[in-house]
Amino acid sequence: MLASLHIAGYAFNTLDGIHATGRIIFRKAVGLKIIMGSPCDFAKITRKVETVEEVESSKGEIRFMEKEELIHFL
Repeated sequence: MLASLHIAGYAFNTLDGIHATGRIIFRKAVGLKIIMGSPCDFAKITRKVETVEEVESSKGEIRFMEKEELIHFL
């Protein structure tokens, strides 16, 4: 399931949150002897490896807020 969400483009932090929630649920189920073992024990979350071309092409202009924008924001 994590692999299919990774392929769908979900962020690493989203996948990590889903995995953490699953670990908690399955750990409780093991503790209550509902299941024998947790399927989350050997699950790994893969990170997207960016190529040099992707990193260079994604570099955008850094934008800073002007004083009036900061006042409105805060």
